Amino acid sequence: MRKTITLLVALMLSLGTTVALADPGHAPPALKRKIMKKLGLDRQQIKKIDDLTYRADREKLDIRHEIQKNHLDLEQLMLADKPNEAAIFSKLEKISALDLKIKKNRIGLMLKVKAILTPEQWEKLQEFQAVRQAKRQAERWKRIKRRMRYHEPPGPPDAPEPPPGP
Repeated sequence: MRKTITLLVALMLSLGTTVALADPGHAPPALKRKIMKKLGLDRQQIKKIDDLTYRADREKLDIRHEIQKNHLDLEQLMLADKPNEAAIFSKLEKISALDLKIKKNRIGLMLKVKAILTPEQWEKLQEFQAVRQAKRQAERWKRIKRRMRYHEPPGPPDAPEPPPGP
């Protein structure tokens, strides 16, 4: 059980870097190449990953397009004078199925990339991911703190209003 949980956690942690490695939408090509170089991939591995990424990304784009169309359809169903509950729920199920298909696409790509990498390369990828994830989390906290500061009231509720500016 513990081994399964550890594997699942490792899988989820590495998904982000694998997406960066394999998803041009998440990582610019220069970063993708930098990651591959740090991992010590050979030309054959890079070519295989590029091919897998291309196919998975094309499929992902098709699925996302289908999701967008279904969201538009759902919006139309919801705007009806007498919304058809069965049709709305059916559309929601379709959207959920497409969301699951995208997740399978991404995890499937990650598993295929893992099969191409050596155990040492996979370990390096996980280490890189942990550092990258920590940096992203720190950035998120900075943004949250900035927003909170922006929305804080200027003083206590019973404080007098500041004098108008010049």
